[in-house]
Amino acid sequence: MLVAQTETGQKITLLERYSYDYYQALKETKFYCPICKGKLILKVGVKNIAHFAHEPKSSCACEYERETPYHLEGKKGLYRWLEKQTKVKMEEYLPSISQRPDLFLPASHIAIEFQCSALSLEALRKRNKGYYRLNITPLWILSAKRFRRNTKGSLKVSYNEWKFLQPPVSHSSPYLLYYCPNFSRFTIVSDIIAFSPTSVFATVSYYSTASLSLHSLFHPRYSKASFFVPWVIKKGEWRMKYALYPKNPYAPLLKLLYTNHIPPSHFPSEAGLPVKSGYFIESHSCVWQLYILLDHFLPQKRNCIIHYETILKQFKRRIQSRHVKLRELPMITKGSFEDALKEYLRLLSTVGFITEIETNCFLINRMWTTMPIHKHPIDGDYQIMNKLQLKQQKG
Repeated sequence: MLVAQTETGQKITLLERYSYDYYQALKETKFYCPICKGKLILKVGVKNIAHFAHEPKSSCACEYERETPYHLEGKKGLYRWLEKQTKVKMEEYLPSISQRPDLFLPASHIAIEFQCSALSLEALRKRNKGYYRLNITPLWILSAKRFRRNTKGSLKVSYNEWKFLQPPVSHSSPYLLYYCPNFSRFTIVSDIIAFSPTSVFATVSYYSTASLSLHSLFHPRYSKASFFVPWVIKKGEWRMKYALYPKNPYAPLLKLLYTNHIPPSHFPSEAGLPVKSGYFIESHSCVWQLYILLDHFLPQKRNCIIHYETILKQFKRRIQSRHVKLRELPMITKGSFEDALKEYLRLLSTVGFITEIETNCFLINRMWTTMPIHKHPIDGDYQIMNKLQLKQQKG
């Protein structure tokens, strides 16, 4: 922690870097925790930045995690960035909920948390619930050390990071925020399209603290990034690998494919389309979409009519059977996996596979797209994605 009190009640904040001798002299002062009133130790090292720590075996109500030097530097950097824009308090204790955000903006009722370590879903919900009780908006900013790029243009979002997905503002989409104190730089990941449980395609924007305002963190720039080609390539790679695991997590899906005489690598190209609201579903985009196709849109049902309620009912059965998993997003309070289902059906309509003849009522126009066994199935994927891209370009 960076804030302590002296015996006289004076608040000391370690925002500046002083000389080693200054800190050594400061150690003669007795410091106490503003929250639990327990004794604090001023820790000063050659490499680590100066900070306060509770004595061993203390039980302060707000000691959530051990703070690393990177975390402490992050709080200091964010404080300096915010103090130029508004009034900001470092480690302000909120007694009615027994919580101490890293930074608190009293005028706008915003609590900012710079999260560097893992945090359980239960702990995150509890802390957010406390802020909501006081009508405070929590803003979670992740350590930039967590930001990871995969090959082929995708990003890696771990199971732990998904919990911090920020809710959309206005017409924007949910987004993730990262901050690097070493470079005084924000990374905003927006327009997130989930490909698999931990792999996404998104728009990535970098901003120095000098070029970004607090308002911009709540209203990130919207951009239509083109990722159709890398999406198809990544999908093609997954096609050739997902059935090879000895203890295959996709066993129910593989059984369904075999029952319908479909080679695992040659599943219909209409499965695995980029759905904007797909982040509500944790399962691989190819998996949950394949279940919809195989449950309702078999080739022999061409010219048949399918109702949305029928699709939804069967999809819920897949969820109950754990064939499809939903993602837990405590920060997202609007929308549900149904948005993903409806968007997927609209995409199927865009590529001419179905037609909505009346509200939530669909006619199957044609057979799904599959390549002959001697051809690479990625050719069919390109056909479908080209149709989507043309539609997008036309607006």
